[in-house]
Amino acid sequence: MSAFFNLFKNKTTRNWGLALVILLAGLLAWRIFVYADPAGATADAENTAAVVTVDLAETVETSGSLETQPFASLAWKTGGVVETVHVQPGDWVKAGDVLLTLQPESTSASLVSAQADLEAARADLQALTAPDGSSVGGARESVASAFDAWDNAREDLVNEISYNKFGGDDELYSDVVDARDDLSAALEDYPLLVNPTAQFYYWTARADSLGYAGEYDHAALKTSLRAELDEADAQFVDEILAKQVSFEAQAQAFAASLEDQDDAIQVMKEFGAYEQSSDALLDALEAAYGVLVEPSQSDLISAQARVDAAQASVNNLSIVAPFDGQVLSVNDRAGHTVTAGALSVNLADMGHLYVEAQVDETDVAKVQVGDQVEVTLDAVPELTLTGVVVSVDPVGEVVSGLVKYNVRIDLDEVEGIFLPLGSTANVVIKIADQQSTLAVPIVAIQNDSQGEYVWAVRDGSAVRVDVIGGAIVGDLVVVTGELQVGETLEIIHESSFSAPNPFSGGQQ
Repeated sequence: MSAFFNLFKNKTTRNWGLALVILLAGLLAWRIFVYADPAGATADAENTAAVVTVDLAETVETSGSLETQPFASLAWKTGGVVETVHVQPGDWVKAGDVLLTLQPESTSASLVSAQADLEAARADLQALTAPDGSSVGGARESVASAFDAWDNAREDLVNEISYNKFGGDDELYSDVVDARDDLSAALEDYPLLVNPTAQFYYWTARADSLGYAGEYDHAALKTSLRAELDEADAQFVDEILAKQVSFEAQAQAFAASLEDQDDAIQVMKEFGAYEQSSDALLDALEAAYGVLVEPSQSDLISAQARVDAAQASVNNLSIVAPFDGQVLSVNDRAGHTVTAGALSVNLADMGHLYVEAQVDETDVAKVQVGDQVEVTLDAVPELTLTGVVVSVDPVGEVVSGLVKYNVRIDLDEVEGIFLPLGSTANVVIKIADQQSTLAVPIVAIQNDSQGEYVWAVRDGSAVRVDVIGGAIVGDLVVVTGELQVGETLEIIHESSFSAPNPFSGGQQ
């Protein structure tokens, strides 16, 4: 201790010691002054800023994922070896396009035979909807043969009646002969074989009078077909029909008048053969109408069903696009061996992108269908997509203890940009139009145990004003508080100066 006091007996040493004490006292007083007076703290590090306004729309922010509809993951329905690959990622395809095929011989025998079944079914449908020359010729030949058979059966009936003319009523026999001659004359006056429309009118009128039930509405079709004929031609056919009815009635009446039962039975047998030929003629005319004019609905449905069934089997050999869209990925190459159920192609309609997001229950009442939306993707941050709210689910669900509501946003179409489906979408829903609001630089905001505040310069002095910070716009933050536009704020920067430690070591 005596050595320590002896040190200060030296004048030079005493003077340096006093100087050091004065320096330390000054530094302590300066730091106390800075923390006691904000104006003093910025004496050499002071900036000012003004309270401004920014135009800001009220928004609700959330997130979701980028989706599209329709979207399909197409898988093989049977196993085999890939034969052809017609597409690659990025290609646009149409519904029904064949994207990949399997080698038929690498699949089951039933699928190989399906190709032949499909071709046969298509040929049958083609014959109905667009018949070729052979189909048309065959139909007409069938009609001509049916007319000949009808004439022959009518002649056989007349011959049988003539053979038994003395076994029945003479007057009735005379009526049969007259009716036969009238019908023959009518047929000669108007040969049906030269006019297909007249044939079809004859068929529908005859079928309607007999009460035939078939694939066509005979009564309605009879009226439309008669309207297509000249009136004179229509009357000729009407006369043939009337003479035919008269002949048949007289023939039946004569058969009933025969005294010998065996003779009567024989005449009725011939009459039955005649009726069968008459019905066969109607069937031939109906079939010809189906080929030459309009196939029956049931035939079309049946033929189309056979095509569809065969096509479904053949489709097992291929990956077929179910809708128009863009190929996103292709997993297979020619020569690959695949199994049933293996994913092959992802296909999407990229023209119908949407985001499904969840909005908190505190904000959902503000969101309305039709609200404009901006969306950014984490995967493509430089791109901003636009869209509109199209639905707000009125039923919420609990997610991590919070009630959320699903909101669907349909996005406007964009072209020429890769947009990864499933990527995180940051959603900003504009729920109110832009309006002016107060804002201050972010660096002007201070914070302590009482909350956020700024230093406003009023009457030459810095005054604390409590504020509540909101949205950040660039380097500004939206605030609410008792501030005025244009008012000056002090920006407090804590000084970077630190006093040296006089007790630290140094060079001697």
